[in-house]
Amino acid sequence: MFLALLMPLLAYAFKGIGETLTRSIFGSGAAIAFGKRVFLFLAIRSFARDMLTDTLLQLLEKFVLIPVGALYALGLLDMVAARQPRLPFSARHFNSDEYHGDFPDLARRT
Repeated sequence: MFLALLMPLLAYAFKGIGETLTRSIFGSGAAIAFGKRVFLFLAIRSFARDMLTDTLLQLLEKFVLIPVGALYALGLLDMVAARQPRLPFSARHFNSDEYHGDFPDLARRT
């Protein structure tokens, strides 16, 4: 049961080693990097198919995990993430040092 998941992960590790060696020798490892991403996608797909049994997790696998893994395998994930709209707020708006609320006089006194 775990062999189906273990084999792509081992192949992914060996591809990482091969990519490092190829980059150090030849200066480029684009083909090996693509192969590594494909093997990672196969590991994700194998994990999702064999290990996820809950209905909600299978739904997330079908609509989130597999499509994101495919975008990563094709090298398109960065481009898709860059095109997503930014949220109108960020965590810096919730910093208590900067937030003075409705009482700016109290914030100045402290």
